[in-house]
Amino acid sequence: MGLVDKECSEEGLGLLEPSDHDIIEADPTCNYHRYKEVIGKRAFKIVFKAFDEVNGLEVVWSQVRIDEVLQSLGKLVRLYSEVHLLRLLKHNNIVRFYNSWIDDKHKNVNMITELFTSGSLKQYCKKHKKVDMRAVKRWVRHILMGLIYLHNHNPPEV
Repeated sequence: MGLVDKECSEEGLGLLEPSDHDIIEADPTCNYHRYKEVIGKRAFKIVFKAFDEVNGLEVVWSQVRIDEVLQSLGKLVRLYSEVHLLRLLKHNNIVRFYNSWIDDKHKNVNMITELFTSGSLKQYCKKHKKVDMRAVKRWVRHILMGLIYLHNHNPPEV
């Protein structure tokens, strides 16, 4: 089972086969399992692919080192704002937030969010040279619906 917490398998939650060697850890509820696969890195965040066992979905597991965030008040405020904002937002055109927790043992703040596999719109358009204008219009409509939701939020989110 590798590094996955023993408590998950002992409780019968999130049973893992010995072949699940790509799974590194589980969240405190044992609903989410983080894979080794890194799908992105930011200034103070590493983003991994993960799996939601309850809903059978691939998700994103973002990990922020607490010691990195505590180096400046600005970083701490940005992290708090991101988690707080994601918890509040509920809209089909905004990334879905599932869970967050602090891992004192590893000194991380962890967040589970919806996974988008296509990358950015720019990357998608580079990869697919011929995109029908109807598809582009649909994308723009979805983006605008998300923006309308954010701007109608009280207070407006920008």
